[in-house]
Amino acid sequence: MIFSLEALQAGAGDCLLLHYGPARAPRFLLIDGGEGGTYARTLKPRLESLHNPRLELALVSHIDDDHIHGVLDLLDGLVTARQRSEPELCQIGELWHNSFDRAGPPGPASVAQGAALRAAATSLCIPVNDGFATGLVVAEQAAEPLDFGGLKLTVLGPWQTALDDLRRLWKKEQKTACLADFANRTAENLSSIVLLAEFQRARMLLPGDCGGDLILAALERCGRMPRGGQFAVDLMKVPHHASHHSLDQTFFERIPAEYYLISGNGKHGLPHPDALAWLSAARAGRRYQAVLTHRTGEHHLTAHLTKFLKSEAQNQPQHCYHFRNNGDLSIRVDLLDRVRYLKSCTEV
Repeated sequence: MIFSLEALQAGAGDCLLLHYGPARAPRFLLIDGGEGGTYARTLKPRLESLHNPRLELALVSHIDDDHIHGVLDLLDGLVTARQRSEPELCQIGELWHNSFDRAGPPGPASVAQGAALRAAATSLCIPVNDGFATGLVVAEQAAEPLDFGGLKLTVLGPWQTALDDLRRLWKKEQKTACLADFANRTAENLSSIVLLAEFQRARMLLPGDCGGDLILAALERCGRMPRGGQFAVDLMKVPHHASHHSLDQTFFERIPAEYYLISGNGKHGLPHPDALAWLSAARAGRRYQAVLTHRTGEHHLTAHLTKFLKSEAQNQPQHCYHFRNNGDLSIRVDLLDRVRYLKSCTEV
């Protein structure tokens, strides 16, 4: 049996493939699709290598361009293939994505992408947010974990209040750019779909760009974490590309993990040095494995990682760091095969 999370090279964004089930016939979930260019560069060739896989679920955590763009490109490609009676790259069981009907003049590109994604799914007859009474993925409507062939998904967020804020943004359509706002706690980020994925007694936290305080509150609210206590996971996809606006040391202290997966190429300063330092301080003297999609990149990423890793080697040698090799499509962590937890992108 396998239960692994594969982070594709997605530039500044997230593009994750979750593998689970029998090793010879695994099932897959797609979580986000990365920024523009991710589909052509990494997601399409990776799916091609899997030979027409069935994605039990494709999920867009929120409407920021660095998460939604690649999924929209994927669905557009499926629409084109169907129109031309050509083989389709993959099959998609259902789509989870929170968006609203647009009205009025063109607004922010991220909002338009959300509407286009829903339209593409409809044309492909892919159910959208199936099983949620209001047609939106809301934590209040998923009190019990949802079963995807033995994989249990607990929806920790968003809560209705965050979706109400997103709906107001949708109506106002005041933005003019399609870039994620990495400097603030935006309605888009805070309305991220947050999942706890559990399989074979192992669990992953998949939080999108949600704020750490909201994740802690959600775990307490659903009874998975004692008030003021801890909730350990095997793997955490670090929220918001390790932004110092979304996290603090307390967050890492209260949700300890064996593996931390961080996506980001340095754009907008992420992963941020403060967030990496908070993680290290929270787990001082205790072993963990951090897996990053980029060792070099923009905004002085290479220099600040070199400085940080030197300090860690001297002061926290129990902390181990691994990076996707340049030229590889992805880096993958397998929770049920600890000896070979980092696998090449060509393995199923």
